[in-house]
Amino acid sequence: MLKYFIGSDLIPNKNLLFQNSLLSGDNTQKRLLPYINITEQLMRETLRLYDSNANCIIIPSFDLGVPNNVMRLAGGFATGSVVIWDSNIPFVPVDITLNTCSSSYFFIDKSQAKNISEKLNKECITQMTLLGERQGYKFSFSSGNHFIMLAKNSDNQYVLILHSSDKEYKVGQNALYPSADSWFSDLTKRYIDSYSGRYLDYLIGEPAYKFQDIALKNNYKNKEIHSWVASYLSDSIISGFTYHHYGMPKEGVVQIGTYLIDHNDIVPIFSRIGYPVMMFKPDQSMWGINIDESKKHIIPHGWGQKIDNLTSIEVEDDSLVIRQIDKQSRFDISEHSRLPDSLVQVRNLGEDFVCSPNWNKIISGEICDIYCPELLYCRFGEFNYAK
Repeated sequence: MLKYFIGSDLIPNKNLLFQNSLLSGDNTQKRLLPYINITEQLMRETLRLYDSNANCIIIPSFDLGVPNNVMRLAGGFATGSVVIWDSNIPFVPVDITLNTCSSSYFFIDKSQAKNISEKLNKECITQMTLLGERQGYKFSFSSGNHFIMLAKNSDNQYVLILHSSDKEYKVGQNALYPSADSWFSDLTKRYIDSYSGRYLDYLIGEPAYKFQDIALKNNYKNKEIHSWVASYLSDSIISGFTYHHYGMPKEGVVQIGTYLIDHNDIVPIFSRIGYPVMMFKPDQSMWGINIDESKKHIIPHGWGQKIDNLTSIEVEDDSLVIRQIDKQSRFDISEHSRLPDSLVQVRNLGEDFVCSPNWNKIISGEICDIYCPELLYCRFGEFNYAK
């Protein structure tokens, strides 16, 4: 499996990504790195029950962090990572809680700015969402960290930025989120490590093949949704680009909250509400992974989330236990269970991501531009930064 990792002068092997923390002094990453390392070991043991030559690898991204989804974390997976496995029998670890989430940016004619500003409100976005559902598009810009932004680049060119996922494959007949009602609920198997109490839920054989087939189709659907939304908001689109940071780009590869891109791609890196968007292009010399004989770079799509004073993450019976220096919290492992905002916070690294410690030690590339927000719509409301 080491053939999948392509080293660089800075990071010659993937083990260097597991030393201490990627973000200097980040206590959450210090706990998550060994946690996902155990997940990799459990996956390898599970795979080899069916294929003695099977293997797997989990590679953290710079923004490795805690998901809100309890089931994902209890199942062994963190946001800001890439999971790869290789087996002669179809296999899927279901607690990746797979969906497709994408970031898109569209250059638009300046004449459309007023038109878009009149539509970035709850009433119009609700109407757009309902119209989209009637046309087979299920999405939301009013949940999680999803948003619609009208911004300007350094040349005063207007840019429409979208961040959302396809809801069709999260709930419903073809849902890929594990739940009691999912099509694969009764087909899911569990491998348990008696020493650590950790487990791995998975599909094997035909159900895994079906799961991956649905996931691959979802990649195209979310790109189509973003193009439809952009066309709804603007009558004049000059050009547009869509990059997935969550999904299954091919069989046996899953990206969880991070980009997998070529060296000539330019992707938006998000931070906090109202902050500028950094447009980043990786350097060809940066480390990466080999997918279909093509080098792909793992670039964060944001800052990730942390838990202050985190000391351990453990699975006990049917609960996820989060221990901090001064307290512990216990959460039921179920499809509806989420870590509260009072426990999990988005990291605050300032307006410039690359100023954070260790960035230049891990990531190679350049900031091609910075997009400054003018208007924003998200679950917290509507914001005007152009005033």
